Amino acid sequence: MSSAKEESIKELKEAVDYLRLENNELRSQINSLSDCVQSLCNNQLKSSGAVKINENTLFQNQPNPFNQSTVIRYQLTSNSNNVKIVIRDLNGRPIKSIMINETGQGRVTLNSSELMHGTYTYTLMIDNENIDTKLMVVTRE
Repeated sequence: MSSAKEESIKELKEAVDYLRLENNELRSQINSLSDCVQSLCNNQLKSSGAVKINENTLFQNQPNPFNQSTVIRYQLTSNSNNVKIVIRDLNGRPIKSIMINETGQGRVTLNSSELMHGTYTYTLMIDNENIDTKLMVVTRE
């Protein structure tokens, strides 16, 4: 076998080894994020049964993770003004802002086509004050 072919095979083997390593690291990150999301969902389920009617509340989006659409539920007191849900990437950059004009119980549906796949936070804000923040994950089929 020629030296050029041997060198090409060596380079390909190194590339494959690198990709395998990178793939394993990405799997580990996905598993960690999945555990984090599951923990947040479990905590929300434990506390969601005790929501007081006179509190502003942000609920965990369902389903989460999602690959088509998800629903973000909230509850607002009657005196809530200047309300919005702000979606941010993990670097804190605002991606989308959804104005909320009605009080009481409500919901917002978010389509995965509006976001790149990845992990985001969403925050319920009232008069520019952060009320609560949750984590959501967008996947692709």
